Amino acid sequence: MTLRKATYFVAVLGYLLLGVIGCTKPAPPPPPGDDHHHLLAVQPVTLALNAGNCQQFLNGVNTPFVTISAGDTVTWTASNAFGGGAQAFTLRVAGSPMPGDFGSGGAAVTSGTVSGTSGATYPYVSVTIGGQPCNNPGQLGFIMH
Repeated sequence: MTLRKATYFVAVLGYLLLGVIGCTKPAPPPPPGDDHHHLLAVQPVTLALNAGNCQQFLNGVNTPFVTISAGDTVTWTASNAFGGGAQAFTLRVAGSPMPGDFGSGGAAVTSGTVSGTSGATYPYVSVTIGGQPCNNPGQLGFIMH
């Protein structure tokens, strides 16, 4: 192929490429008032007591403060730290983003729909698992997204 034909070929290829890229449709903007695209979710939280201190797990990961979004619900379960079965528990959240205090005879408990100020932190006021109070309830809780 001669230099002139090669240059012509590259120019035509470049124009075709620009034409294809230029015809792509951009993503539509979010609806007014939609500041985040969050799918409403049930957040599965497990509480565990270990030597007097409580731990909080989200999906099996130790998470002292779980991030939740307006519209979410939280489902709590409790167990001992050594893989024992379900434990009865009580839980109280400071300035709660969800209605009510929570308690269970060993079954899972689900909160109502969460609402709260974005960025606000809601520590636990008290946590009791299997009849034993936790020494560190204020080191666990929620952060609103």
